[in-house]
Amino acid sequence: MTRNIEMAAWHELVILGDIVAARKSCSLTMFNVKGDPVARYHLTDAWPQQVEVGVAESSGILTETVTMTCDFIQRVSV
Repeated sequence: MTRNIEMAAWHELVILGDIVAARKSCSLTMFNVKGDPVARYHLTDAWPQQVEVGVAESSGILTETVTMTCDFIQRVSV
């Protein structure tokens, strides 16, 4: 989670019903606890279907969970 509001603005397009404008191709990179990239996915025509903000029960750390919807997903090399 960062101070960047791009995800919120992207999700707002979906909330407002403008799925055509919201569809974007993007890459998701997963990191381990050391901050090293361990997996990468390319999403074609994706949009954030749902954004949830909560607190992790075990640590009390604020979390943001984004559910993405896309036409195609492909695992690519890191």
